Amino acid sequence: MPPDGASLSLKQPTPMLREARKKENEASKVPSFIEIAQALLDAKEALRGYETTALASVAATLAEAAESLARTARELHEMRRDEWMTVEQAASYLQRTQKAFEKIVAKGEIPRHYITERGILFNRKELDEWLLRRSSGRNSYL
Repeated sequence: MPPDGASLSLKQPTPMLREARKKENEASKVPSFIEIAQALLDAKEALRGYETTALASVAATLAEAAESLARTARELHEMRRDEWMTVEQAASYLQRTQKAFEKIVAKGEIPRHYITERGILFNRKELDEWLLRRSSGRNSYL
């Protein structure tokens, strides 16, 4: 017996003991298979939404790339074979000697395309555009 005359009852747990048992029961509770399955379904749906968003972004990027390639193909198709000239042909087209033309080319002013280390081709349309840019500038001479 306690010294003050109070008796301890073993039948009634104290509030502190009840709270501890409650927490222990909650901690040891294992989720059911139904709860686990539902959690997995929720995660699957969330991932499906993310996947859809990611795939839409990839599809948009691919569509842009396809449009760019189609534009390039159209531009290349528009360039006829006879629009490509050798150094000699391009010099003649611009009414310059080959030596004078090669000096301009060496300065890097004229757009050119290398097919080999020494083989250079010039596009008639690009030469016309270059010539127009030059004539609209302060130095309109070749």
